[in-house]
Amino acid sequence: MSSDDWTSPIKEILYARIDSLTESELRAAISKDSKNLIRSVLSDCIPKIANIGRNDSKGIAAFAESFLHYLLTNALIPSQRKITVNGICVDIVIPDVRVLASNPQKALVLFFVRDEDTSAIRTSLEQLKKIQPTSENIWLVSKNTQSLPNRTYIVDASRNFSDILEDIRGFANSWPSSKFRIFKVS
Repeated sequence: MSSDDWTSPIKEILYARIDSLTESELRAAISKDSKNLIRSVLSDCIPKIANIGRNDSKGIAAFAESFLHYLLTNALIPSQRKITVNGICVDIVIPDVRVLASNPQKALVLFFVRDEDTSAIRTSLEQLKKIQPTSENIWLVSKNTQSLPNRTYIVDASRNFSDILEDIRGFANSWPSSKFRIFKVS
């Protein structure tokens, strides 16, 4: 079974929930109330993902990555997703690989934990440190709490994943860089 076949039902659940909102509701929520939007989508989607038996770390990571990619795109926050840098797989980099290579302290790497094995997670983090030497700019997104020094967002309606978009905005706004200054023209 290919990765797309495996994640397709998860993405269907996510996009059915997103499609239930009007474009103006989504725009307003993403720009002004992203925490409540994220909590609402999580509380609706996570039980449905559990019902189809995909609420393990791999399934939750697929959901969270798809959802965050959607949010970043609609919030007009520059990012690249599912890329390889120097042979190392990167889930999401903000704003882009060029900034990561030239000025890593101004780039975020988001790592979606797909494994329950702490040693495998540590190995992945060590690989990511080769391309992002600023450890505090490697953020984890996980189903479970991780006993690691990196900032970790737990994907649950009652946990802190709902803060991630605001935290990314805060990071982006801390650097006077044109990479983060994109304005939507209506």
